[in-house]
Amino acid sequence: MSRDDFHRQLLPKGVIQSNMMGQHLSDLEIELKETLCSDAVRTRQTLKVVSEFIDSGKISFLKELYLADRDTYLRALWSLPHGKDILIVGHNEGISALACYFTEQNIHLKTCGYVTISFPFGSWKETSMGTGTITHAYRPQVYFPD
Repeated sequence: MSRDDFHRQLLPKGVIQSNMMGQHLSDLEIELKETLCSDAVRTRQTLKVVSEFIDSGKISFLKELYLADRDTYLRALWSLPHGKDILIVGHNEGISALACYFTEQNIHLKTCGYVTISFPFGSWKETSMGTGTITHAYRPQVYFPD
C-alpha cells in the first residue's frame, strides 16, 4: 500500500454501499455497545454514513486497526471490559482472518462486507479459535453500467 492509502477517500460506490449497509443494520435492529473503527479516512467515512442509520454506541477510532493483522484485532477485542455487541470497521486481510479464526470457516470479506458472529460467552476475553458461529452475513451489491 502507498503512504497515501491511509488518507484515501471512499469512492462513490463505497458511499452507496455504506448507505445500504446502514439501512440493512437498521432493519436488523441491532443494539451496539461499542464500535471499533480503524482511524483511516475511508473507514471513518463508512462509519459516519452507517451511524446515520444506527446508534454505533461508544466509538473508538484506533490507529492500530489500520491494515491490522488478526492478532491486533484480537488484542483490541480482548481488551474490552464487556461482552456486549460491537461493530468493527476495519480492513482486509486482517478482518477476514479474524472471522476465519473465530468460526474456523474460510471467509473472505469483500469491501463493505459484514458478518455477525455469535459466541456462547459473556466476555470477549473468553473467545478463542472456533468458538464463534456466523448468524448473519450481508454485502451491499452496487452495479454501475458500462
